[in-house]
Amino acid sequence: MRAYHSARVPKPRDSVLQTYSARIASSADWLAQGLAVAAVGVGAWVGMEAAAVTAAGVLPCLALATMQRRALRRAEQERDLLAEATEALPGRLAIFTPDRVLIHANASYRAQHAEAIAAARGGPVRYDDLMRMTVVRTMFPDLSDPTAPAAIAAELARRIATHENTKQGSFDRVIPSGKWMRVVKRQLSGGRIMGYATDITAVKAHEALLAEAAEKARSLLESAPVGIWELDADGRTRSANARLGRLFPNGIVPSSLATAGLRRAFPDDPEGPLGFPVGREVEVGMPLASGGEGRLLVAASPWLVGGESVVLTIIDITPLKQAQAQAEHLAEHDPLTGLANRARFRAALEAIALEGAEGGALLLIDLDNFKATNDRYGHAAGDAMLIAVAARMGEGIRPGDVCCRLGGDEFAIIAPRTDEQGARAIAARLQAHLRESVCFQGIELGIAASIGIAVSPDHGRTADELQRAADLALYGVKQAGRNAALVFHPALREAVDRRETLRDALIAALNENEFHLVFQPQREVGTQRMVGAEALLRWHSSRLGRDVPPSELFPVASEARLLHAIDAWVLEEALRQLAIWRDQPGAPPVVAINASVLSLRDPGYADRVAGALLRHGVAPATLEIEIPEDLAARDIAPIEATLARLRAIGVLLALDDFGGGLSSLQHVVRLPVQRLKLDRSIVAGLDRSPGHRAVLRATVALARGMGIEVLAEGVETEAEAFAIRREGCTVIQGWLTGRPERADVLVPPLAISALRA
Repeated sequence: MRAYHSARVPKPRDSVLQTYSARIASSADWLAQGLAVAAVGVGAWVGMEAAAVTAAGVLPCLALATMQRRALRRAEQERDLLAEATEALPGRLAIFTPDRVLIHANASYRAQHAEAIAAARGGPVRYDDLMRMTVVRTMFPDLSDPTAPAAIAAELARRIATHENTKQGSFDRVIPSGKWMRVVKRQLSGGRIMGYATDITAVKAHEALLAEAAEKARSLLESAPVGIWELDADGRTRSANARLGRLFPNGIVPSSLATAGLRRAFPDDPEGPLGFPVGREVEVGMPLASGGEGRLLVAASPWLVGGESVVLTIIDITPLKQAQAQAEHLAEHDPLTGLANRARFRAALEAIALEGAEGGALLLIDLDNFKATNDRYGHAAGDAMLIAVAARMGEGIRPGDVCCRLGGDEFAIIAPRTDEQGARAIAARLQAHLRESVCFQGIELGIAASIGIAVSPDHGRTADELQRAADLALYGVKQAGRNAALVFHPALREAVDRRETLRDALIAALNENEFHLVFQPQREVGTQRMVGAEALLRWHSSRLGRDVPPSELFPVASEARLLHAIDAWVLEEALRQLAIWRDQPGAPPVVAINASVLSLRDPGYADRVAGALLRHGVAPATLEIEIPEDLAARDIAPIEATLARLRAIGVLLALDDFGGGLSSLQHVVRLPVQRLKLDRSIVAGLDRSPGHRAVLRATVALARGMGIEVLAEGVETEAEAFAIRREGCTVIQGWLTGRPERADVLVPPLAISALRA
């Protein structure tokens, strides 16, 4: 391959020497003679005839010839050095003529195409032949494929076009082996084309690693939960992640810090980048599109790259600030109504207690029958009522007064610097504002409120004393009938003290078994036969030293949440007595007990009754449970399952005090009862009121049609008994048939002794 990388210098010395010797001999110009010798290139090497040159011109010509010989030697050395250098190049270097004939190639290129060069057998090597063999070897080794010739021709045409496109300059490409090559093309003089290809696979791999690292860095920047903002020394934006743009109202990263609209709440740090302190976070404000102000937390890096840039890390803390504000609000406000809560109530109450003589007033408000609304229409209705009440209370108070919701349906108003008269005026306004009903989903919900009032310092000098006095006044309103306002007076405290004493005694009575039962007989009107008896609770308190009537006992038991325990005791004692009376002549075949609202609402009550019957060995049909009339009228749904379970067990059910309150015949149809007990209010007017007789007549007719027995309660005279019998009611209970007696009086021991004999 020497012919492809070195030039041949022709040396026809003899003919040239002869020609130039003649010219030298005839020349009078010694410089021209010297140039002629230099052009010959042999100088003193040739044997010249002495007569051919004159003695005057030979020496200068010889000197010039020597200099030219040395220059040519240096040129040949440089040529060889250049050839050696191209041979040592790691890439592939080749030069082609305009008609694509190879005229120079380095060792790397020759090694790559050794087979094609050898095939030329010393003749010209064409680019087309080189590429054809390369394409076949690397891309289409299976020439049996019928599509191969066309594909080879197309690939060869593409490569030739690329070779001749000298405008391409340089490009990177992947060769079939998978390596990356960088090709540099240059057009030389005479239309010749030089190409140099070097392996950049490692470079590409490194670039791929750098690109991957850059992508990871970008991914980290974009996925970071903070805005990242690079600014130059003048505060102009260099780069930013997408989250930063989302922090600003228009979703676009500002062009500079100056145009961002950030409001700093801290003094500029002269040592810090762009005035931000380094090493700590600072809070800044930012206008929101909604018109409010957002809050951002900013941390600045030190100056980077010799003070050319700084990176700000920005977190949007607006939701956190809003949550903090909401938490602070909720710490002192009720979440449903927005009124002050119990914590703020206490602080305001202590404040008016400290006012001394100027004092203030406390009004405690309870909504009457709110629980009934909740139970009947659901909690959504109850919430709607509470929200409406809160709004109306706000309309009824003065500026500076504090309206609070203490919980449930309990509200309070604290009115600083207000006397009793002013407190009464506030209460009157509240009553007026609350008088109008609340409309909920087309349902009119009536509102009524009981208000207890206490005034400082007259009714208490501390917050606890004031709240206690207002509580007593509120309790007094409820005892008097509700839906009114009452100012505290000392007699209220005395009454409550009595009730607390009674409550303590009641708790002790349960533990010390101070209760006992008495039984009032139920008889047929005509025969006077005892068909049953009602068990009634009695209590003689050892602590109080007196009998406590049911009218005192049960309200206190309800407040003390002892009705469950009392119902359980009555059930056990009644069944114990039924077991004693079993099969005894003269004993009532059925014993009726009263069940409280709380017990009937308890899903486990029926199972406890069944367990007690089994434990005492008493037949279920000998026990009758009386349902309170007011519960049946307003709260049937929650007790239906319990009543159905009791009937399934076999226990008898009776509706107590029918006609004395809110119950009606439609409730009788819904309830699985076997007996109606007419209220005393109907019985008392039978002998003189046609209306009462008509009610009784209709009730008896309906009950008979449904297979339900009617019993008249509270019968005290023969005239009442006669009227009852005339209207079709045959069973009565009352003082006429017998007063409530202990078991041993109702069924005398003598009868028991005779039975044993």
